[in-house]
Amino acid sequence: MKLSLSLAFALIPWIWATPALGDPSPALLHQYQAIQQLQDTGACAACDLSGTDLQGFHLIGSDLRYANLQGTNLADANLEGADLTGANLTGAILDRATLSNAVLNEAILDSASLVDAQMYHAEVKNTSLQDVNLQQAQVYGTEIFVGGD
Repeated sequence: MKLSLSLAFALIPWIWATPALGDPSPALLHQYQAIQQLQDTGACAACDLSGTDLQGFHLIGSDLRYANLQGTNLADANLEGADLTGANLTGAILDRATLSNAVLNEAILDSASLVDAQMYHAEVKNTSLQDVNLQQAQVYGTEIFVGGD
């Protein structure tokens, strides 16, 4: 389920004001609250943001440690200095994202797309990178080991 932030903000008041539809699903409310928390505080450690659309978000220095970001669209997002330690980014879209000085230690980026992403001086110790797409990614000062022993 993809959740667009603009759609979420537009629909939440409408859903509550429409008795025929009943209460919004707990999962939708939880994701809306997690996005709101991330925007308000820059922190959403261990949040479930799976499948959400965070394209173009400015998440500079955000605390996303151990967050579930499976299948999340983070294309064009600025994650400079963000802490993504232990985050699950399986299948996430990080095309054209900025990950300079980001911490991705022990994160899971299996099947993630980082096409044309910028990753300067990022930390990627014990990070799972199976089937990651790094086409045209700019990686400097970052030790990445993909495949093999």
